[in-house]
Amino acid sequence: MENVPDSIYFKDAQSRYTRVNRAYAHMLGAADPAHVVGKVAGDFVDPERAARYAANDRRVIMTGEPVIDEVDMVRTAAGARWYSTTKVPVRQGDGQVKGLVGVSRDITVHKLAEERAVLNLALQELRHAVLEMDGPGDWATLMSVFHGVLSRFVAFDACGVVLVDLESRSCDSYYYLDGQVVNSTSADVPAPLERALATGEPCYRRNADQMRGAG
Repeated sequence: MENVPDSIYFKDAQSRYTRVNRAYAHMLGAADPAHVVGKVAGDFVDPERAARYAANDRRVIMTGEPVIDEVDMVRTAAGARWYSTTKVPVRQGDGQVKGLVGVSRDITVHKLAEERAVLNLALQELRHAVLEMDGPGDWATLMSVFHGVLSRFVAFDACGVVLVDLESRSCDSYYYLDGQVVNSTSADVPAPLERALATGEPCYRRNADQMRGAG
């Protein structure tokens, strides 16, 4: 188990870890695999996430059916990562399920590339939508167009546009939320936008609850 980069763990019928490799121990924040054995996911992750993992475990153990490639974003010692997890039942000689084995594979590079491709496509659609408008009109109309295009690609609560004055470095922000346009003004350009202006590359920002552990 120590010769592969994947995180591997075994659990008994009560979802207690019976064996884990070093990669999985580190993902949970444990210094040594021995510190994980005999414990449950709830000893390492928040209650909500632990309950979800336990429900998955019960489903595998009760039905004998595997969970295949469940994607989850977790926080490890190296930061936020994306993992694809598969859980398979472990059977006794008489065929009864006595536990499970899980494998979590780091797919962060693939996931981020996928997200960037989707967002780049959304940006292209936005540019076309704006060019096809007769004029900027009112901000409610413009934001409605942005909302309609973006919602085809990603789930979000609000969308907006930031207009930057390159001389004064001030910016006006217009956000579309629940059919209303909210305006705010700032004397400073946020750091991600400064990088975008300097490099010509889009900036990406994700706000999400990122908790440690997968399993």
